Amino acid sequence: MKNWSTQRSLTLILFLLIGWMLSNCSRDRDPFSVSSHSPDLRQQIKLIPFAKQSRAFLKLYQDSTWVTVQNGGELNLDYDGDNGPECKLTILPGAIDEDRMLSMSIDDSIFAITFGPHGIIFSEPALLDIHATGLDLSNVDPNTIDIYYDNTDTGTWERMERDTVIVNVMEGDVIVKNARIPHFSRYALSGD
Repeated sequence: MKNWSTQRSLTLILFLLIGWMLSNCSRDRDPFSVSSHSPDLRQQIKLIPFAKQSRAFLKLYQDSTWVTVQNGGELNLDYDGDNGPECKLTILPGAIDEDRMLSMSIDDSIFAITFGPHGIIFSEPALLDIHATGLDLSNVDPNTIDIYYDNTDTGTWERMERDTVIVNVMEGDVIVKNARIPHFSRYALSGD
């Protein structure tokens, strides 16, 4: 009986948190739109789009999970089809200041990840692993592909610290290993 009550309480908390997050989004801007923060962000860096044939599966892809100070936690996006994004964010124990519900979602036109709630700061960076598939890499120099975050304070995209970026142009795949995420913002793949 106690487990059922705990599950019911956690489910209620999840729905309340999602409702709160949705109600705090500005009505004038879509938080998943690259150009929502500044009209010229697309010109500042070349964001990598999904290939047209792969877009049908995506729309809005997201995960939410309860993360604790003591144990940390993971957010996972793993599309079960042949083409689709796989992302894992690992939050280390002690990296957040309080237990909370965290979320991760991917845009449906470019490879951009939005984390929520916006503004969470980690005492030790969270680690992001990405395997993006079905990307249109035809107009991008594969040697310049990297991960960036949207610095809304300066209106610019800034390159992130990470271990490795692996690009397979023929397959439209980009793998990023151990990108260090110091805070929740919006992150995207880009190249020249």
